Parts: sequence; C-alpha cells; structure tokens
Amino acid sequence: MLYFPQLLTGAMAQYPLKRKRVGRVALNVSPGGEEVKLWDPEDERLEWELHLSGLTDAEWGAIEGLFHACEGSLQAFCFLDPTSNLLAWSGDLSRTVWRRDAQLAVSSGSPDPFGGNQATRLVNTGQTEQTLSQALDVPAGFHHCFSIYVRGAGGRVRLRQWSSSRSTATEFELRNSWRRISHSATLGGSETRVHFGVVVPAGGSVDVYGPQVEPHRGASDYKETRERGGIYPNTRFASDELRVRSEGVDSHASVIRIATSLKQS
Repeated sequence: MLYFPQLLTGAMAQYPLKRKRVGRVALNVSPGGEEVKLWDPEDERLEWELHLSGLTDAEWGAIEGLFHACEGSLQAFCFLDPTSNLLAWSGDLSRTVWRRDAQLAVSSGSPDPFGGNQATRLVNTGQTEQTLSQALDVPAGFHHCFSIYVRGAGGRVRLRQWSSSRSTATEFELRNSWRRISHSATLGGSETRVHFGVVVPAGGSVDVYGPQVEPHRGASDYKETRERGGIYPNTRFASDELRVRSEGVDSHASVIRIATSLKQS
C-alpha cells in the first residue's frame, strides 16, 4: 500500500487546509411543480486541497515520488486525514473493532466529561495487566498522537503504541476528575499496522471517554467516529499534473488536490 507522505515536522498538512464533502442531489419535479430533492449516496466523495510551503527537497521528493508511482490520478494511495480521528467506533468501545483482553470488563453508560453518559468503565478482574486496543493500517514510521479522557480513584493507566517489532508507552496517574492524556510517538520501521491501547494494571479500574488517534504530534479537539475513521485507502490525485514552485534553496511550495470516493473506500 502506498501512503501520502508525512512531513518532517510530523504533520500531514499545513494551513490553510480545505476539506469538503461533495455529492449529487437528484431533483424530481412533479407535474404540479413540487420539487423533491434526494441525496445520492452512490456519488459521494471527499476532496482535500493541501497548501504546502517551505518543503525541503526530501519532502517534495516524497510527494513527487508518490505521484509518479501512482501514475498521476490512475492509481490509488492511502491518505490519513489530518482533520479526523483515525479510530473507528470511538464512542462505542464494545464494538468488535476493539480488542480486549479476556479479564478486562467493559461497561458503557458512565458519566462523561461533558455531562452525558457516554463514558466507558474498564475494570481489570485479573492478576496481570489487561489491554483494550484497536489496530490501524497506518505506517509505523509516521508520527501518531493517541489521546483519551480518563478518570479514576487513584492508581495508574498506560497508553501504548506497538507494531510487530516495536513498542512504546507512557504511564499516567489517575485522578478523581476528568483529564485528557496523550501519548505521541514514532515507532519507526516498515510495518503498516500499529496498535493503540489503554493498559489497565491488575485490579485496576478507570473510566475512559473519547479515544482518538491523529497522524501528527499533538491532540486536537475530540471527534467521535462510527463505523469508519479517517483512513482513506482509495484516495487519488485529482489531476495528472503536479506543479511546484521553488522559493529558494531546499524550499518548495505546491497546492495539491486529492479526492476519495466514499462508496469505494
């Protein structure tokens, strides 16, 4: 799988960044002049316009290399949306996309940080640490930020990222009040599957809300997802032409337009 490259800063894009949802509306007009408009889900897509500047030779070379590998707009690549949460079903941790160890009890309906009842309680009933995790098809060499709201009556919890060959984690103390914790890391290596998990120690209990993974160094506002996250494996360049403006030594700028069909991806 080809991936749109991450910049050396650990970001997927720069501002200004434009993202829009595009589709077709079918219009039926009755003999009496009444109009009925229906959204056509068969012709729905996302489009991004990336305004990039100050790119190094290496950064521009990676983008240009992807463009040639895809033969312009002919072949697809995977794009990690920097404006989205990459996790699926972030608001429902009971879904099968979430893997939980055998002795970790998961119960929904707890009070959340924003006055609702959308938090989830994780209780480790075993004698060893237990993990709730989700695996994403993303490059281990990219920088990812994993964040989540946590609350507990003492104890500790760990946020962990791991691939088949490498692992990294950060431990946090639990408090009686909600707070958002995050773990930002680059695993390195050539793997294209990374696991993101919450590790609860033996006998521990923690309330969690709003897990989020983003393809950059820091956490942005939480965005709830359902059956899919912001990973788009059927993205294409919108044009067979790629333009660049050299602004100086080792400094380039370009406006890149890409799109994905939501039906296909």
